[in-house]
Amino acid sequence: MWEKKEFEKKVKELEAKVPYAKGKSWKEIALNFSQEKVDVVILDCIGYKIKDKQAIQKLLSVPVLLPRIVLAFAIDQHV
Repeated sequence: MWEKKEFEKKVKELEAKVPYAKGKSWKEIALNFSQEKVDVVILDCIGYKIKDKQAIQKLLSVPVLLPRIVLAFAIDQHV
């Protein structure tokens, strides 16, 4: 289990974008991630759709993970 301090060292940048409401655009968020040189983007909300993943992936050169796809792949590998 990670301690809070360890987690804070590993997480370089966080952005909040709620899939149910208007807010920052994917373009604005991607620009910030590019400037901060993030290694991976995780869309950690059940409301995100594949089209959201595709939208930000087009703007970045790092992996973009949608947990429901990762989970589906993991289940498929063990069934």
